[in-house]
Amino acid sequence: MSLRSGIDLLQSEIQSEGLSPENGLGTDLFNYVSTLTPIVNVDLFVVNSSHQILLSWRDDPNSGTGWYVPGGCIRYREPIEERIHKTAKS
Repeated sequence: MSLRSGIDLLQSEIQSEGLSPENGLGTDLFNYVSTLTPIVNVDLFVVNSSHQILLSWRDDPNSGTGWYVPGGCIRYREPIEERIHKTAKS
C-alpha cells in the first residue's frame, strides 16, 4: 500500500466515524495523528516592569509536571492571532 492510499484510507475511516478536526478527534487518534503531523505552537514570553517572567504550572501527562511559559497549540483553521489572544486570556 502506498503512503497516499494509506492516508486516504485513514481519512475515510475518520470521516465514517463522524470525527473531524473541528469537533475533535479524541485523545488516541489525536496522539497518533500528531506523530505524523507537525503541530504549531504559540508560546507567550511575558515580562513585567520588574523583569519577572510569567510562568504557568502544568500537570501534563505528555510533557510532565512543572512550570512552563504559557502557550498552546494552534487549532485547525484557527488564525494565529486568535490563538495568541486565547493563550493570553487563560
